[in-house]
Amino acid sequence: MITAEYLNNFFLGYLPYVALTVLATGLIYRTIRRNNTIQASSSQFISNDKSLRWGSTLFHYAILLVLLGHILGLLTPE
Repeated sequence: MITAEYLNNFFLGYLPYVALTVLATGLIYRTIRRNNTIQASSSQFISNDKSLRWGSTLFHYAILLVLLGHILGLLTPE
């Protein structure tokens, strides 16, 4: 049982904070030191092909619907 508690604390307690710290550190580093590397060069690739434009649009709508579903699931009482 102690191993299960340790894994639970690690994955649900410590790991999210480690991941957020790495994310924030990387964003700050790229913004300050390598500002010219942050760009959306893939938009030129998508704009030349209509089927890719449709796929990209539908993908982003699906991601937003999944996010909305998770938020509604968290707000729903037991």
